[in-house]
Amino acid sequence: MFNAFLGGLLVAAFWFLAAQLVLQAQSMQGVVGSVSIPAWILILTVPVVIIGVFGYRWIHRVMQVSSVVVGVSMVIIFIQGLMYRPLPPGRRR
Repeated sequence: MFNAFLGGLLVAAFWFLAAQLVLQAQSMQGVVGSVSIPAWILILTVPVVIIGVFGYRWIHRVMQVSSVVVGVSMVIIFIQGLMYRPLPPGRRR
């Protein structure tokens, strides 16, 4: 039963990606009209496959870096919030 569920999930993911490629190809064809929609689908398939194959490793590295960046940003925002002073009456708009 689990294998059937997993198979159905993979089929659904495939059709979702296929639909996304068609929508992206239609959008890109609107930007660059000299390239046909089937050609755009082939062009856009290359990064999708690369991300699909290597993305699992990349996403973990990216999340480690982005969590540090977000953490530092939150500390800076907190410090700026503590340092906030209202404008004097003559400088308000």
